[in-house]
Amino acid sequence: SESQDDDEGDSQPSFIEATELLSASELRG
Repeated sequence: SESQDDDEGDSQPSFIEATELLSASELRG
């Protein structure tokens, strides 16, 4: 996701990472 797809995988990975971080944060409380 980093160094792969310069234009076709930029905002998607970012969004996924943000979602995962939010999920983890909520789960951890």
